[in-house]
Amino acid sequence: MHTRIRVDLVSHPGTQVGLDESDAVLRQALYLPPESNPRTRALGTRLRAEARTSGEIPALVIAHFQAIKLAYTLDPLPLGRDDVDSFLFETRQGFCEHFAAAFVVTLRAAGVPARVVTGYQGGEINAVDGTFVVRQSDAHAWAEIWLAGKGWQRIDPTAASAPRRIDSGLAGALPGIDRLPLLVRSDLPWLRTLRDNLEAIDNRWNQWVLGYNPARQQALLSALGLARTDWTTLTALLAAAGAAVAGVLAAWALRRRSPADGIDRDWARFCQQLAAIGIPRAPWEGPLDYARRAGSRRPDLAPRLDAIAATYANLRYGRANADPTARQRFHQSIKAFRPR
Repeated sequence: MHTRIRVDLVSHPGTQVGLDESDAVLRQALYLPPESNPRTRALGTRLRAEARTSGEIPALVIAHFQAIKLAYTLDPLPLGRDDVDSFLFETRQGFCEHFAAAFVVTLRAAGVPARVVTGYQGGEINAVDGTFVVRQSDAHAWAEIWLAGKGWQRIDPTAASAPRRIDSGLAGALPGIDRLPLLVRSDLPWLRTLRDNLEAIDNRWNQWVLGYNPARQQALLSALGLARTDWTTLTALLAAAGAAVAGVLAAWALRRRSPADGIDRDWARFCQQLAAIGIPRAPWEGPLDYARRAGSRRPDLAPRLDAIAATYANLRYGRANADPTARQRFHQSIKAFRPR
């Protein structure tokens, strides 16, 4: 997606999902690639044999994960072809996707339908504008298992082995040797203040510029005391506002004009007059060179051409442009110049 959208969401956390799940979905939630991760398959088979009911199996898997002391890191060691086996029996370190995948594979091997779920976990209040901010660093993966009579139940295996990832966010879960992205770090107050201000500015831009919809328009008009405004009045107000802005910009542009602007206009007029009699100025010609070449073509005008070109060069590139009298004399000489 390359455009922003605004949506209204309503949460129903108590809703039971999948009570009457189809057999096709449950078969898919039990599928494992043939001959993959044999050690994890054996683990799932053993835990199933230990459990009195299928409902006890998830707790046994969590207890096993805690017993082997899995570690949370953003820089895990490379895994082998059977990646879940490598994670559970060799490296024993990874991030939430590793925990969720290992949990789901073990449960499927034990005969419990399970699936990986991805989304976001965490977020924080922006101290500048009070908005709740969820960042990409809050991305998370967990699992859902299906139990008869209960439907899909959410279980987070990362929370069991690395509870600080859930309680304190990404920064709290990582050991000191792991490198955190700069904007995720919470140990630098000045950085957090900068981040909050930047995110507040970005949010305002999104709300009032990119998301300037009819509801926002009405809210702005109400704040200005114009709660009941028809399109005719609104058009007139917009036109007046536009004219005011244009006037301010025009006044600013006029104040920004320099004396050199008038000098260049007079010189351009002079060059146009010579071009009209067949002596156009080449783009690379300076004023003195141009006057000499034009004077060689029209000896009768040579003295005046040289004088005008020398005055222009002095006004434009020297210090004479500070003299209003000199600029006025140059302007009058251009007005009086009438080559034939």
